Parts: sequence; structure tokens; C-alpha cells
Amino acid sequence: MDQNVIFGAAALIGLTIYGYSRMILSSRGERRIRTLLPDASVIDVRTSDEYRGGHFSGAVNIPLEKLPKSTKRLGPKNAPIILYCASGARSRRAARLIRAMGYTRVFVGGTLARLEKLST
Repeated sequence: MDQNVIFGAAALIGLTIYGYSRMILSSRGERRIRTLLPDASVIDVRTSDEYRGGHFSGAVNIPLEKLPKSTKRLGPKNAPIILYCASGARSRRAARLIRAMGYTRVFVGGTLARLEKLST
């Protein structure tokens, strides 16, 4: 059998397994966020202008660059915090930052649209 065919088949199998595992992890994460949403602090890490343009009901706006100076607004370090932004990139960065500050129950909600979908 041609080496390229074997390599191609192995790559396809690997990508299929990777995609399936991401799907399972994603659905578990979505269930967890749905469960936590009623009791969590929801933080919008977008800019103030983006927040004014529309935001998740009950969310607090703390732009990413202001997070290090806004720890009092985050609440207790063991309380659940769900972060969201426009694309998911800033909320992932914010999650790393907040975890480094000692917060233990930090979750990335992704985008506003995703969070709104999960709240229904």
C-alpha cells in the first residue's frame, strides 16, 4: 500500500477522533454552564461600547484590560464566574487571568449569542 494513502488514512482517523472528543467536551461544558448560569456571576469582558450595544441580562461589564483592577467586582474566589465576549478569545484570556489571580470556578461562556442560547 502506498505510504501517502496510509498517512492520509491515519490523519483522517486522527482528525475524526479529535473532532468527536471536542464535541463531547463541548456538550459537557455547555451542560455545566447551563447548570451554573442561575447562580454565577456573568462577566462581559467586551468594551463598554460593545456592552451598551447589547448584553446578556444581568451581566456585569468589566472590559478585559480593567480586570486586574476590578477584583472586588468579581466576588468571592470560590464563586462561579462565567465570562463572555464577542468571539470567545477575550473571555479565554480573561479566564486565564482570573484563574492566575486565585479564582477557582471560572468558566468560558464564549460569545453573547452562545450564552443566550444556553440560557433558554
